[in-house]
Amino acid sequence: WTSEIKREFPEAKVALIGERWNAVLPPDREQVWNKEVLQAPSSQQADAATIHVYAGPMPTVLPRPEDFPAFLQGALAHIEGNRRNVDAQIPGHMRVWVTELGVTPPGGPTDGTWLQALYHA
Repeated sequence: WTSEIKREFPEAKVALIGERWNAVLPPDREQVWNKEVLQAPSSQQADAATIHVYAGPMPTVLPRPEDFPAFLQGALAHIEGNRRNVDAQIPGHMRVWVTELGVTPPGGPTDGTWLQALYHA
């Protein structure tokens, strides 16, 4: 479809759906998706890969101030995992479009707090 879209709309930027890194042992489908879809010969004309980035589970109890560094370390682990995923699996000619950002599960004591903002930053 990419070549057809570009033929009809030459200035259009086309993105394919990519898979984010979200777990140390992701399901099989997630482990092969980027290779099978983004690295396929038919995907070479795509300009970008879209990914949804989820930064892991949020606490059910608001962390104590002395626990903030450990809490924020979880965000850094997910950042590093996603960076490695992009480097290893998303072709270099593609830009990465983050089309969704969040945590799982939504809701909880950190929602709307500055601590949640730092976690996402």
